[in-house]
Amino acid sequence: MNGWNGPEQEKTRNMFSHAVDFYKNLFGAVEDLGVHLGVKFWDEEDKVTTSEHELLEAPFTEDEIKTAIFESYAEGAPGPDGFSFHFYQVFWETIKIDFMNLVKDFESGQLNLDRINYAIITLIPKEAEAKHLKKFRPISLINCSFKIFAKALNNRLIRLAARLICANQTAFIKGRFILESVVAAHEIIHDIRRCNESGVILKLDYEKAYDRVSWGFIEEMLFSRGFGAK
Repeated sequence: MNGWNGPEQEKTRNMFSHAVDFYKNLFGAVEDLGVHLGVKFWDEEDKVTTSEHELLEAPFTEDEIKTAIFESYAEGAPGPDGFSFHFYQVFWETIKIDFMNLVKDFESGQLNLDRINYAIITLIPKEAEAKHLKKFRPISLINCSFKIFAKALNNRLIRLAARLICANQTAFIKGRFILESVVAAHEIIHDIRRCNESGVILKLDYEKAYDRVSWGFIEEMLFSRGFGAK
């Protein structure tokens, strides 16, 4: 097994160590470049309103948590604790009081997230007889209890995402489709050729961009746009 430019590894222990170093480098923290948003970067209409802020930070209701659970894929793999979404759906009426107490601790900041927010990482080869680490896809199995928190938060965010996120962002927003960008690019190129004009096409490679963003900058951006500390 090879990494970026490292030697071939054959022993299991060396492979583990090599993979850890490879992904630490790939997903590691990005150097702070000192880039900050100006005080007047956002227009007022682009910020989170008072009512939206109240919606985002209101305590979760039992119905919200139940919806998050039952909207999730039941037959997926369980997390490290062994509980799948199928378990939560079948036994919801039995465990709902205890789980809602867990939710309340999460909202108040009293929940020790280290006890549930951990994962089992497995490398899935992208092609037959893969030997280079770039040819493996890391799959993380995390506890469904933590996924439920994320799903419930997401269900609230999608109610205002379409307003806050530019229409040019066509992927990962409910009601938008990534193929819209393909169609737009095709129409632009077609129009340039039809008008016999010159132009420049710039393709940026965002490989692993999500895992390499500056989380400090993201947090600063969210605060400047009106999101609360909670």
